[in-house]
Amino acid sequence: MPSIDDVFQEQFTAIDALMMQNNLKDAYAVALEILQIDPYNSKAQKYKTKIENMIKEHNDEFVDKEIAKLKEMQKQGQDKEALLKLNQLISTMPDSKKLLDFLIETQKNYRKIEEKNKDKELKELAAQLKTLIEAGELEKALDKCSELLNSNSKNADIINLCRKARWIVIDKKLESKKSLFDSNKYEDILNFLYGLKRIESTHKGLEKLIRNTNAKLYAKQMDEKRDFILKAKEDINYLYQMSKYEECVKAANELLHMDPKNSFAKRMIAKAGKKFDSKVRKELLAQMKEHKLQVDPNKKDEYIKI
Repeated sequence: MPSIDDVFQEQFTAIDALMMQNNLKDAYAVALEILQIDPYNSKAQKYKTKIENMIKEHNDEFVDKEIAKLKEMQKQGQDKEALLKLNQLISTMPDSKKLLDFLIETQKNYRKIEEKNKDKELKELAAQLKTLIEAGELEKALDKCSELLNSNSKNADIINLCRKARWIVIDKKLESKKSLFDSNKYEDILNFLYGLKRIESTHKGLEKLIRNTNAKLYAKQMDEKRDFILKAKEDINYLYQMSKYEECVKAANELLHMDPKNSFAKRMIAKAGKKFDSKVRKELLAQMKEHKLQVDPNKKDEYIKI
């Protein structure tokens, strides 16, 4: 009676042939088929273990070769392409510890390279902006910043770089307007400062300059208002003394419009108004008398029946 191994002799022969051809995948499949029928077949179990070791050795060699290729790509500066290729390999061999370890190392190196490239790019951009500013091409420097921010709206490094460049541009523009700041044209100064604030609102000195200029403008306006009120009072008194009551009331109303709480203007409107009414009444009576009209100044108005 044939032994159990004799029953599977054909399969064992096939396994040997496949292993000789280095067709480990199919050899492993045949060994599994035997163990499916006879799970405790010692010879099949030995073949299975042997093939698993050979497959591990093969896979290790394959992985080593692929890693060597990837390292060569990295040497040639193809770091991004190497990382993409590595991710593709891992998707087909997710259990390869060597590939996973190499992936972690590659990602760290790639981040370092990216940081280095980013630093280099930032230095180049900073140099470009500095060149434009030093050449007096301030508007071109601002345009360059706008262009960078439009294409890198969430890049903190670019935002910080452009902010600093704009601060320098603002300082340059402030220096160029020294004569304006030495004058008392505070409205013009404020318009200029608010224009600079639209360039970069975070400039530390602008807010202080705006506050100081607003204070100076207010003081100037108060001085002008005080001078206007003094001159208006003089004119009103003069007109009153010259019995020009109508002009006096008009001038007092102008003062009241400028200073609604001015008690002098209110008093002179009432005083000159009363004088004006009296003067008009006297003139009217004189005209009537001249035309020989009998008019009783104390007569009340009443309905005239004819």
